[in-house]
Amino acid sequence: ETYINPGAHSPVDVDAWYKRDTRFGPLEVPTEGFEPFVLGSRLALPLYDERFRGYGWDKTTHAAHIRRLGFTYHLLPHHFVIARYHPPTETAVRMFGEEPDMLLRMRMEWLNNLFLNQLDEDPAQLPHVAHMRLAT
Repeated sequence: ETYINPGAHSPVDVDAWYKRDTRFGPLEVPTEGFEPFVLGSRLALPLYDERFRGYGWDKTTHAAHIRRLGFTYHLLPHHFVIARYHPPTETAVRMFGEEPDMLLRMRMEWLNNLFLNQLDEDPAQLPHVAHMRLAT
């Protein structure tokens, strides 16, 4: 997806990763817009904010939250994830289709900014779904 959304995936230098045999990092990642695939303990990582449903800023806000908690990103050699193609969600079509819903896009941008402000003020007060954590 680097070619589709460079800010979301370019910190992962795929060519360099492919040639490595050892873990490397921490990666220097942008403050906003990074969309990593994360491998970590469910007990240590924050949950996704359920206000971001359907499409838009779910992974980037989660990555920002993880970074705010002091986690760093490292690349593992010989490990990869395959993201299967799926048709765009209804929300994605509404936001970026032939007739984009600019009000929805503005709402999602506002919600993203609200999240980032809440993250700066007091991450413990972020809405979340902690009661739905899966048992280990």
